[in-house]
Amino acid sequence: MARGAARAIAGPNIALSGRVTALAFSDDDGRLIAGDETGRYAVWDIGSGHLIYFATLPGAVGAVGLDASGIRFAADTDDAMVFGHVGDTPRQLSEQVLASSLAFGTDSVTAADGRGRVVTWQLSTGKQISDQGVGLGSPLASAFTRDLRLFAGATLGNDPYIVDRVSGDNVVIDVGQTGVSIDEMAFDPSGSTLAIATRAGVLLWDVASKRLKSPVLAGIPGAHRPGSVSVEKGGRVVAAVGDRGVAVWNLNAEPPLVQTIEPTGISRLDQVPNVVRGATSTVFSPQGDLLAWTAIGARLSDGLFVVVWDLNSGRERPDSPASMSSRSALKAIQSRRELSRTRKGW
Repeated sequence: MARGAARAIAGPNIALSGRVTALAFSDDDGRLIAGDETGRYAVWDIGSGHLIYFATLPGAVGAVGLDASGIRFAADTDDAMVFGHVGDTPRQLSEQVLASSLAFGTDSVTAADGRGRVVTWQLSTGKQISDQGVGLGSPLASAFTRDLRLFAGATLGNDPYIVDRVSGDNVVIDVGQTGVSIDEMAFDPSGSTLAIATRAGVLLWDVASKRLKSPVLAGIPGAHRPGSVSVEKGGRVVAAVGDRGVAVWNLNAEPPLVQTIEPTGISRLDQVPNVVRGATSTVFSPQGDLLAWTAIGARLSDGLFVVVWDLNSGRERPDSPASMSSRSALKAIQSRRELSRTRKGW
């Protein structure tokens, strides 16, 4: 697979002004929301190519989420947990939750933090309706499934584990080695696979069979960055961000490491900014067709980019309307034909 497999959806990005700390897709893959360390958040429509809205929230953004249709959003910042309709002024639900995951119900939003605390609010009233703790101790790394039912954690000196917060079942994860340092954990959108990022690479745990799915996936370019590992729905494609680029693995390919995107510099605004200096987020869309990550150009003057890779179609999406500024428009995205051909039959 050759390099340059994606195009920036926004860049240089005037909608965001700092290091991106959170990314999330709507359930239908139709919209993407990003939040940064300055409190800015932005929402893009993937199909039409429009930057829908951007605004500033109180405090750095720690987590963001969209409802199923991408109409409502929630965010946890340094100052408050907020909720609102995209384009409207959000209202505060509570003080900061330190959320790592957010999930919407029909009339509720739930926030989960890295310690296993799960808090739910009723949106019609803005009142908190539940507060539950499911973690074991104070985990160094943790993750929730998209529906927030399963919680995975890793505490110092102990084996990592998965807890079902509905049934209370607790499963110990055998990573096949002792003394492993776990930097991060992330479930795929379906909750069937858990990615465990270590200094040696990424391990994949099959939740149903309770065993590892593959040997360690090595090849992260540079040091792994916290908050920057993601798994495609079904657990067959994995991405991780290092301080020198992005690695993508396809478990059905041989060898599994099918793409390493490394710094190249930028000569055109629509060229992929293959540098992720300062990036902390990467995420697959719920349907599994898109992969988003953040990047900063090879030169500081290149600015901040949000990059989306179409893993499925191999076709370029429609450009934004010509009347929109190239500095704020949602740019077309396209995957490499080699990856598209490889992905057939996954």
